[in-house]
Amino acid sequence: MDTALPLEKLWSEPPPAVGKSVVRIDDGLYLQTKGRSSAWVHRYMLDGKARWSGLGSVRTTTLDQAKTKLAAQRRLIDAARQGVQAARLKRRLRDVVVAA
Repeated sequence: MDTALPLEKLWSEPPPAVGKSVVRIDDGLYLQTKGRSSAWVHRYMLDGKARWSGLGSVRTTTLDQAKTKLAAQRRLIDAARQGVQAARLKRRLRDVVVAA
């Protein structure tokens, strides 16, 4: 028995009262339901660990808005990764210079 609602009905009807579930919508974008509430969440990897970040409730955030927020979060995460990599490179270069 399929209890999934069509995507266009998610804003007008709450999901059936069931336990927690997570459904992949797009690359890194998931729809998470807990009981009768639903939210868009972003799953990403950072330092080898899976991380989850909320993008907003389904009642207040459309799919397009969630995708826009997802893109913004990805840019922030990429910038953070580049900053961490640059800091690691500086430490390695400093260690090489000190050792020489």
